Amino acid sequence: MEPRYSVTAYAFAAFVAGTLANLMAVSWAPIAAGAIVTGWSGALWLNYQRWRLVAKRAGRLRRSSRDQLDRFALGQWLVAGIALLVMAIALDVEPLSHAPELVKTIAACVTLGACLLLVSAHVDWYWILPRVSGVIRSAPCEFPAEW
Repeated sequence: MEPRYSVTAYAFAAFVAGTLANLMAVSWAPIAAGAIVTGWSGALWLNYQRWRLVAKRAGRLRRSSRDQLDRFALGQWLVAGIALLVMAIALDVEPLSHAPELVKTIAACVTLGACLLLVSAHVDWYWILPRVSGVIRSAPCEFPAEW
């Protein structure tokens, strides 16, 4: 999975759903989504950087095509998480606040679902792929005994 297109689409979907929920006066949903994206993706990124540092010190860190994409993925979750938080706090217009509670609940669920999909993509990018592709340790096809 390359984060340029798929994860950008997930981030955009989370922001659109969060905006819709906020316009329906369900401002807790984009705030929670922004906090989840920023918190979890930040923790995953920090753990990935720790893994890279340990691999570098051990002389096992490999140069890969991920370096530029890592910066791109970092920008995605920072922009998505912070944009959700700022939009929910700053946007004080609620023209759809008269919507039925079921519609508001669906908007909140879609917002949280989209943010969890984005975090899931970052779990794949920062946790699973570096281990499987051999960036931070030997790939399973090179030394299966390490796995």
